[in-house]
Amino acid sequence: MVLHASARKHFPASSVLLSILLSVFLCVFYAPPAGGQTPGKKEALQQRKVQLQDEIDLANSILKKTRTDKQLSVSQVRALEQKVRAREALIHTIDREVSLLDNQIGAQKEAIHSMDSEINSLKKKYAGMLRMAQRRKTYVTQWAFVFSSQSVNQAIKRLYFLRQYARFRAQQVEEILGLQKKKEVQIGILQQQKGQKKVLLSQEVQQKQVLVKEKSQRELAVSKLAKQEGKILGDIKKKKGELQKLERQIQGLIADEMRKAREKAERDALEKEATSIGLAQGTDYTDKMNNVQLKQLISKKRTATNNPAPAGAASTASATAKAFAMTPEASLVSKNFELNRGALPWPVERGIVIQPFGENPVPGTSGVTIKNPGIDIATTTGSTARAVFEGEVSTVIRIPGANKAVLVKHGQYFTVYSNLAEVFVKAGDKVSHKQSLGKIATDAETDQATLHFELWKDTYNQDPSFWIKR
Repeated sequence: MVLHASARKHFPASSVLLSILLSVFLCVFYAPPAGGQTPGKKEALQQRKVQLQDEIDLANSILKKTRTDKQLSVSQVRALEQKVRAREALIHTIDREVSLLDNQIGAQKEAIHSMDSEINSLKKKYAGMLRMAQRRKTYVTQWAFVFSSQSVNQAIKRLYFLRQYARFRAQQVEEILGLQKKKEVQIGILQQQKGQKKVLLSQEVQQKQVLVKEKSQRELAVSKLAKQEGKILGDIKKKKGELQKLERQIQGLIADEMRKAREKAERDALEKEATSIGLAQGTDYTDKMNNVQLKQLISKKRTATNNPAPAGAASTASATAKAFAMTPEASLVSKNFELNRGALPWPVERGIVIQPFGENPVPGTSGVTIKNPGIDIATTTGSTARAVFEGEVSTVIRIPGANKAVLVKHGQYFTVYSNLAEVFVKAGDKVSHKQSLGKIATDAETDQATLHFELWKDTYNQDPSFWIKR
């Protein structure tokens, strides 16, 4: 099976063909991802836009309640200020979304450029294979390559090689076409992203124009309010008195709850100690016997039976009196409450914070501030207050000038819902997550419903904004 030398010049040596085939097989047909999409971040920004727009819509709804024949109120100006802040936040969110799209568009262009390079590389390699095929296009040269084999085994391998080579050429055409289709898809995505960016930029311009008008309205409202400074100072003095009265009353109620819990824990410890030394409830002592009397009875019993308390050990009852004593169930509720910091639901279904926690400047006045022990949330007329977590109603109180308030206990935490016109629960009731507690009162002068919400840990009030969802 020896071929004449003149026939061998029509095809390259088998080693050369094998090296070409290996180099082609090692080519990576890479299709880059769709422009570095980050759906999670994009969806979060879109969700934030929806929330901010809802906040703006709610502020507009609240402000529409203002009657032209009534004087402008501080709470209405605060609603205007909150609307401006929400509008600014919305513009910032749109700007972040535009930046995200810019990054995606840049990544998309790079992906398309990479595909172009890959397609050009594949076309050049395919053109080389075609030129090689032209030089040995006849069946004679192909068969000559087979018959020039030194053995039958080598001839079979060469036949297999030629068949694989032809199959790979067809596969390479499919790869080039497939990559071109993917490129078309990426171009379509790029055009879509450019369209989205155009829409967002248009929205941003529109929102900025509205913001200018709203800021002008706010400044005009503050200017009008400044003319009523005397009345405002009187209202603020009254409001401060109401808040201080409410704060003192809440502190007193919480302190009372803590005292009762300590007394109960102390009583439980004393009764356990009494049982351990042989005293029987109902026979030796009754529920009417107070803790001091029970301590004296235990001491007498120990003396009579020569059974003194362990040396150097403080009474369990005395130790429990120094801490906020909780039942295992209350302790679990308290722990779960802490774990939900930053994730608690709002105490209203829809609302805007018009007065945050801490010192707040009063619009229309010269440097006057008011300290808020909680947050004030404006909402729609007829709205109800709802529990932010499961717990037990500690008490329902009436604050002169501030309607009613509900105090809910969550272990060592307490939440307060005040300015309620009507209450749906009573002391001792177990409440569930988001359960309605009462109807929020509407101000007769402003037609505005505002819930005053506070959060306490023992006798120390907390900033509720760090506990409820953004």
